[in-house]
Amino acid sequence: MKTLHILPAAAAVLSLLVLSCNKDNTLVYGATEMGVVRGGLIIADSGNIYRVAEQECAGQIDTMSRILFYCDILSQTGDNSYDIRLRGITEPPVIDPVPAPEDPVSLTDDPARVVSAWFGGGYFNLGVYWFSATSSAKKHDFALSWSQSSPTDTLRLRLYHEGYGENYGVLPQGSLQSNSGYLCFPMSDIPVPSGQTVPVLLTWTWHTTTYDTILEETRTYSEEGSYTR
Repeated sequence: MKTLHILPAAAAVLSLLVLSCNKDNTLVYGATEMGVVRGGLIIADSGNIYRVAEQECAGQIDTMSRILFYCDILSQTGDNSYDIRLRGITEPPVIDPVPAPEDPVSLTDDPARVVSAWFGGGYFNLGVYWFSATSSAKKHDFALSWSQSSPTDTLRLRLYHEGYGENYGVLPQGSLQSNSGYLCFPMSDIPVPSGQTVPVLLTWTWHTTTYDTILEETRTYSEEGSYTR
């Protein structure tokens, strides 16, 4: 089972993707999924195949290698194929994981909160929350390191965040804004044998909290799961 859920994937998608308004009574039902675009079709991680019959949002899907989308299902055209009205799309960045560095300080470990995590489509998908300076145009960077003592032992994953000084506790609170988005890390180069299931330990750095208050101090958080190649 290729899951490591901190929040259910669909719920996390709905919480971070900006959706357009409802329209008319032609929809069968709605769907929110992650996938790739091939030959003008959206191939979802679930295996469903979607053809865009109508589009109500900006963006060209044929320029996207990875796509997070929200749609209305208009009709079923095959066992797992559908015509859809595309209502919201975004392209999560695809970032190659890196082997864990011998010197951990070589990767900046600024706070970033993992709010969802799951395996799908050959990727490790993360929903992430972080702070930046208000109205800043600076792009924050993320990395995922991995390590294993052997290909069948626990796969240790760690999220890193480079905030370039635009962090809670560094800048005054009035000059900060919150951000959220998705990151996709290909699993193809991580040497888990085909058909093998391994334990997974994901860690990240985020602030400590008291009730609804975020404190300047940070600590390491973790979540356990499993991954099957």
